[in-house]
Amino acid sequence: MMAKKYIKQIAYLLTIGLMACNTVYLPPNEVDDKPLLRSSNNDSVSVVQENSRPVYSTLNEELLNTIIEENRKLSEKITALELRQDNLERSIAVLGEVYYQQEKNDNKPSDSSNQLELANKAFNNHQYVQTINLLANVKHTPSSLWLLANSHEKLKHFESAIHVAKQLIRQFPQSDVAPDAYLLIARCQKTMQQKDIARDTLNTLHNTYPDSPAAKTAQQLLKK
Repeated sequence: MMAKKYIKQIAYLLTIGLMACNTVYLPPNEVDDKPLLRSSNNDSVSVVQENSRPVYSTLNEELLNTIIEENRKLSEKITALELRQDNLERSIAVLGEVYYQQEKNDNKPSDSSNQLELANKAFNNHQYVQTINLLANVKHTPSSLWLLANSHEKLKHFESAIHVAKQLIRQFPQSDVAPDAYLLIARCQKTMQQKDIARDTLNTLHNTYPDSPAAKTAQQLLKK
């Protein structure tokens, strides 16, 4: 749009310049326009006017120089606008590619759902290593993290199980399995002979989710 505006301005200025340059001082007519002097005897005497050669107006030359300079400036502006347009088109192309890739990633939930379903089947078949492998590229959800933490616990990877369970609690504190994640952590800590830490975990569970079934289990374990 801006480039078209400048092109119209250039055309307008060039038109004015051409019109101005066509305006010249014409030479006097050789016969009719010569000034006449009359003598005392009424005879007409013609005097030839000098400098009959056509000359351009100084004003017209200045106007033409101004038009040329303005034309140069406008050409530079058009070049700059064209460069900005090229950069903008490249940026749009890059953003389009990013958007396309994001759309592809957003269309992967069905794949994640399939992976989660396969992981559940593997877990139920006591194939815990396969369960962990299937969950490697699955989007984190309460269900996937819970399944992953349990798989590590079954394989006696207690530190990994605790790490995943804490991640579940941190990312999804309002999920239904968050209280159970505390119980899993406490079990792993107790197995690792961290009994005092396990009691602290059970107390945290009871205080954080007092009305949950897991809290009732925690209260029973604290009495032992």
